Formats: sequence, structure tokens, C-alpha cells
Amino acid sequence: MKLFYLFLILTAMASTSFAQTRTLFAYHRLATKDLDQVDRYIREKIQASRKNEERKESHLLEAMLALYGRPNSDNLIEKVSSGLTSELRSTELFEPVTKTFITEALSAIKNKNNDVTPDAVVTYLIMLENWILEFKSQITDSEVEKFFVQIREAKIEITSKARQASQTHMPYRLVNPSDLASRLLKELEQQRKEDKKRLNNSLKEKKGSFDIPEDSKNKELDQTNEKMKEPSE
Repeated sequence: MKLFYLFLILTAMASTSFAQTRTLFAYHRLATKDLDQVDRYIREKIQASRKNEERKESHLLEAMLALYGRPNSDNLIEKVSSGLTSELRSTELFEPVTKTFITEALSAIKNKNNDVTPDAVVTYLIMLENWILEFKSQITDSEVEKFFVQIREAKIEITSKARQASQTHMPYRLVNPSDLASRLLKELEQQRKEDKKRLNNSLKEKKGSFDIPEDSKNKELDQTNEKMKEPSE
């Protein structure tokens, strides 16, 4: 396990020179780690966060960076993400840690000062793509939705350097996170419109079922008038 950590640290140092960026592992290196190795790393980061209050958020953030920065062609993320997400939710750190995670990724991707290596940019792009796909089923959650909006509004442009880097070490077909978030938000908006339309139709149907037909009203009125004409005993 110590060798695994050493390998990741060396990879992180070689991956980016982005000032103040937290530990970042290159996507093509993370791809070589199997389920047990990734799961163990995530669990140890969670344990570390419980023991060190001052670095709690940092440990959980580093767990997110490692988990979502790994290409997910084998669907490994869904097998190990529940523990991390549960920890973030139970400690009420889902919003602040995810905000840091997404803001850091967007800042690195959009950095124009050559402070971020192409490998690091590719890794951050993969992170955002994986995070979006992981949480698209929870997009109706207001906390999750606002992060989708943040990614969409970033209007990411994938550079030629990043595309070239994505084919150098381990071929990977990059997806634009802003475009992906935009498509899912459009689907959400369409679903809301359809739900609202169904609700309005349902309310109209219920209202109609309580309305008395006009001919019935007239018949009841005629019967009442006839009774009024009858002499009283």
C-alpha cells in the first residue's frame, strides 16, 4: 500500500504545476488501479477525515479527485462512490466540498497562463464528466442542480493541447462537461414543463367532476319552482 501512495504522489507531482492545486493524480495512472486499490484509498481518506478535523474537507476532496479523475469505462465509480457520498452527506460537507471540487476543476480547465499541464486538464475534464454522470439522477436536488448550472455556465472550450494529451498516454474520447450539463438541464426543464402540464390537466379533470351539468341545474330549478306553486295545506 505504501508503494501505491508513493506512486500516486509522484504521479501527482508530475501531473500539474497549477499553483495551490491539491493532490492530483493523472487519469492514465489512475486507470491502472483496480477496484480494491481505489476502494481502499477512498476508505482511508474517509478515516483520515474523521481523525483530523482541520483537514477533514481536504481529505474528502482528495478522495473525490482520485475517484472521479479515473476513466470509468469499467463502471468502477458506482461501486465505490456510495461510501464517499454518504460521508459527505452525513457530515453536511456535500455542498462545500463539491463546490471546491467543481470550482477547482473549472479554474484549472479554463486557466490561460499555462500553469496547468495538458494531462491535468484532461484529468479535470474527466472528473467533471464522471461527476455529472454520477449525479444526473439527482439533478432535481437543488444543491446538485446548481452545480450543473455552474458547469454549464462555465462554457468550457476543450483546447487542441488537451485533445492531443488525451490520446498520448491512454486514448480517451473527451466529452465537454458544459455541453453535457446543458443537455441534462434542458431535459430537466422539459420534464418540469410536462409535469406541470399533467398537473394542470389533472386539476381541471377534478374540478370538472364536481361541476353540476347545466341541464341538471335547470331541471332542479324547475322542480323547485313547481313545488313553490303547489298550495300549502
